[in-house]
Amino acid sequence: MNYTITIRDTDTKVTDILELISRGYGYEQILRMYPHLNMTDLMTAARVAMELIEKVVQLTDEVTVGGKLQVTARLGQFRTLEELRKDFPRAFEKWDTVEETDLITRYRDGDTIAEIAQKLQRTRGSVRLRLIKLGLIVDNGKTGAGRLPRGSG
Repeated sequence: MNYTITIRDTDTKVTDILELISRGYGYEQILRMYPHLNMTDLMTAARVAMELIEKVVQLTDEVTVGGKLQVTARLGQFRTLEELRKDFPRAFEKWDTVEETDLITRYRDGDTIAEIAQKLQRTRGSVRLRLIKLGLIVDNGKTGAGRLPRGSG
């Protein structure tokens, strides 16, 4: 079940405000866009995000943010990249041409996403997303997206 965190008695999502801040909007600009909010609401939204990060994300190493920060969770448990790579040594590594060719061949030969993930030392989600990007399966918005017939794509 998905829950949203809203500000006070408004329908404004905390994530909507954080998105604007991350895009460089100033507080005054945001208040013009959301006239039913006030400065305290914006500060509260930032504090909620900070408290969630401090309570939920436990890092074993220092993280330097210089762009997008990716966090992964499994069964409600956040995992650091170090922990994830114990199970999937190539997690979050860039795909190269040789590996993509191997992925395509294995998929067309009938290997399941789980089998391919194990062989390529990547997560099932990573393999599935790469197959979608390559046009070999269709993203139907559900876990375990349906496959196109073998040999298509």
